[in-house]
Amino acid sequence: MRTTLVTMSLIAGLAFGAQAEELELSVKGETIYDDNLFGTSANEQDDLSFRLSPRAQVRDREGGLTWNVYYEPSFEYYLDQSSLRGFDHDVGGQVNWRVDAKTRVFASDRFRRFANRRRFNDSSDVTAGESSFGGEEVTERDRFINNVGQLGVVRNLTARDQVTVSGFHSFFDFSRPDRSDRDFYGAEGRYFHSLSPRTDVGAKLRWSRQVFKPQDAMRTDTDYVNLGGTFVYRWDPTLTFNVEAGPTLVLNDDPEDPPETTVTSLLGPSRTLQDITTCPTFSDGTPFFDSSCRTIPTSGLQQVIVNALGQTAVVVPRQGRTDSADTTDLTYFADLSVVKEWGELWKITVGYRRQDDQGASTIETSSILDEAYVLLEWNPLRKLNITLNGTYRRRELEQEQQVLAIVAASPVLGFANGARAVGFRTRLIDADEELTTAAIALWGSYQLNKRTRLFAAARYVEEDRDGQLVATRKTDRFVARVGIQYNFDPIEF
Repeated sequence: MRTTLVTMSLIAGLAFGAQAEELELSVKGETIYDDNLFGTSANEQDDLSFRLSPRAQVRDREGGLTWNVYYEPSFEYYLDQSSLRGFDHDVGGQVNWRVDAKTRVFASDRFRRFANRRRFNDSSDVTAGESSFGGEEVTERDRFINNVGQLGVVRNLTARDQVTVSGFHSFFDFSRPDRSDRDFYGAEGRYFHSLSPRTDVGAKLRWSRQVFKPQDAMRTDTDYVNLGGTFVYRWDPTLTFNVEAGPTLVLNDDPEDPPETTVTSLLGPSRTLQDITTCPTFSDGTPFFDSSCRTIPTSGLQQVIVNALGQTAVVVPRQGRTDSADTTDLTYFADLSVVKEWGELWKITVGYRRQDDQGASTIETSSILDEAYVLLEWNPLRKLNITLNGTYRRRELEQEQQVLAIVAASPVLGFANGARAVGFRTRLIDADEELTTAAIALWGSYQLNKRTRLFAAARYVEEDRDGQLVATRKTDRFVARVGIQYNFDPIEF
């Protein structure tokens, strides 16, 4: 298992090295119904589950050094799908250290080990920009870990000027061999200037890198360099406009050389492996197989290409250097929002965000995320809170992919199905993909007494995946839950 970030060690060290102020303990129980547990487009299966989640949090909220550390394990029991039963773990913390009147250091880290994607999305606040999965299919083999950490410094240059420098890192590590691990890390610098009590302006420079690590292929890196401007305007104490936008340079770095013997050939009556570089060629340079091709060892088979002209397995040797499919693109990143409040009764937030995708979507490679959202909060009673959240997310990937083009030649003797000998050339083709997710969620919470809270939620999600090299896939699901949470009296130190 991969170790977590240094920031987690820093938080833990500060927490246990300082004097804790209070310990908070709570326990939460939920009953959950899912009408499409495995996230399939056909043969949907529903199930009912019960989840128990104790939580412990130690924190200090006073003084120049404030911090908190929590741990929340949970056990989920499915009525029908016994293979999905098991524990999840969520541990995290943050620290703020006010060095002097003008300087503050902050750090945060969160480590999650979950059994499925739905549970991960349940624990993520997408309206706050936290990463989540597109594609929530659940399987008994889809266990994974995720870690997100950040470390930074805020410096007030003057009463109106502020500079922030920070670094961040996250990763997804999957247990299933057909999933692809990924890393995401980077750094940014921000500058804010207060023009007036109502208006703030600023600028930022941000660099980030997505590292995609397939289980059976070489890694690919994508760098994002974003230069943005910020504008914040407070129309009145109840209405605020936030605008952040700017150009972004996207640099995709694919591997220059494929591994040796990535693919080999099984053509010929004797079903021997043949080196395509020793075979004759057509006038246009396309090679084809005949008796003059040199036989090569049978070791190193990693991939099989099915011959479109028959059922015979065809695998091809690709030797030597292959041109990289590196790409450079210019796009934009943005974060826009409008917040309106009506006293303590209503609050509505409308926003749009375009950024590098930190989640691990079903688009198993680097991607850009567009997201529009509406968040409505209603507090009709002092003890009752109701939230309605609607989101539309689009993950897009624009890339070229190397493929082996098949060219038919003369028939091959010895194959009853009439398969023909073929030649292969490497070509670059468009391999764009798009995943869209539309969701609406309703959440309600009622404070029964000082220690006890009742809650209920319902969420409906539609997903549509399409691409030039993947089959179109549409799914929908409905998830409902009811639960109760009990908070014990804080224990002060």
